[in-house]
Amino acid sequence: MGQATQFISKMLLALFPDAKTAWSDRKTDGDLDVDLTFVDSDAAEDDQDDHDTSDGDGDADLPEAEVNVCKEPKEEATIRNSSTDTPSALLAEKKDKFYQVVNTGCQGLLFIRFRNSVDELEFITKVHSHLLSLSSEAQTKIFKSIGFTCRWLPIHATTPATLPDIINMIRPMIAKHEALQQPSGWDGVSNPGPTMAVVVDHIRNCTTIEKKELVNEVAKEIPLWCKVDLTKPDLSIFVSVFKHAAGVAILPKYHQLKKYNLQSIRQTSASQ
Repeated sequence: MGQATQFISKMLLALFPDAKTAWSDRKTDGDLDVDLTFVDSDAAEDDQDDHDTSDGDGDADLPEAEVNVCKEPKEEATIRNSSTDTPSALLAEKKDKFYQVVNTGCQGLLFIRFRNSVDELEFITKVHSHLLSLSSEAQTKIFKSIGFTCRWLPIHATTPATLPDIINMIRPMIAKHEALQQPSGWDGVSNPGPTMAVVVDHIRNCTTIEKKELVNEVAKEIPLWCKVDLTKPDLSIFVSVFKHAAGVAILPKYHQLKKYNLQSIRQTSASQ
């Protein structure tokens, strides 16, 4: 956990120096946002879940259930954003927390909610580009600092982990997505929209949802003017289920970005 939070702090400082703290829920994109009552395994928010952006490891004040997460061999960091117009603040000041770590109740999975003005998808894509631009020596240093964290998955919204709730969350996301509007010249064949695919990530600690059924139902929501491409889709409808919560997002270049696995950058650079 300490690796993930320190990495986020450093990247925010380096790549988003004008970032502002924001603790009110963002109410844009059709009121899509994260409800932490779905995500938090303890079903409650607590000051112990709040982390500042200092260089400390952040474990001292955490419940034991959360500390144990970072002892797993690998971690995934699921990132969600909340923003509003609030005064900018120094990242080093503990009273102004830029993100919040929530106990998911699933080993190896961190849920990090952004409490700042930076879009979570922009954060990950910019970090990806930044790491690719670094020298081999600089990359090695950074990857050693996040050796236990692999995938960083931007999440647009959460919902209860039931099939109807997931579909009801995805449907308006697609309807409002700028790139998924019906092309003006689409006639059923020519001038189609972007290619798409459905990605259902791990279903963790949840026995009420079958992966195959979830994929099939989500796939029905793909617009008629968008072709399915399972190899290199332009956009992927991403769903991750953990316990009683589901995180959903529409992600670009999912396979091209190696499933948002930052560690793959090191492997790609080494092979060049």
